[in-house]
Amino acid sequence: MSAPALAQPDSVQPHTEPERRIVTETDSPLYQATQAFSQEEIAQLAYALWRQRGSPEGFPETDWLEAEEQLRKSLETSPLNQP
Repeated sequence: MSAPALAQPDSVQPHTEPERRIVTETDSPLYQATQAFSQEEIAQLAYALWRQRGSPEGFPETDWLEAEEQLRKSLETSPLNQP
């Protein structure tokens, strides 16, 4: 004869591991803010900044990052973004 099975309360849930989330660069506020602008808008401003600097050779990333920063700041100070 086998032992009777013990009844489990309905509220007992099986143990599960907490969900693990991988944080990526797309989670950063800076990345999310710059996504409000199109690649074309950033490129146009980066080109204008490059021209203002005298169109030097090399390091186009400098102008691209500066363009993103300026656009992000304009978004933060926009009247539409104020409470």
